[in-house]
Amino acid sequence: MITEVRFPVSHKNENFRFHEVSMRHGDFAIVALAVRTYGGDIDLTIGGVADRPVRRSLPGNDTQASWLNHFAWSLNAQDDAHASAVYRRHLVRELGARLINECSARKDDNHAPQG
Repeated sequence: MITEVRFPVSHKNENFRFHEVSMRHGDFAIVALAVRTYGGDIDLTIGGVADRPVRRSLPGNDTQASWLNHFAWSLNAQDDAHASAVYRRHLVRELGARLINECSARKDDNHAPQG
């Protein structure tokens, strides 16, 4: 039973993206990715790979590609009936990079006037 849900107010220049890969709509995710950018900070959360969702922040002294590769390997993905560990790591690297780039490219669209 859900007893409480909180939705924090987003800040100016804060953007979010989410992507999920599953066999069919409504199935459990093979990989789920959520990205948050705020100023120069980037947070990536991955679900469906490890035994629980894992969030990491991209350090300023690392390249995005090498950081995503390290993050993908740190999740200790396992093969199962739905996807291989190799495929899950590939999704973390490729979709993670795509979401980070999309999120970083947005210019405060969350606060643009509607209409």
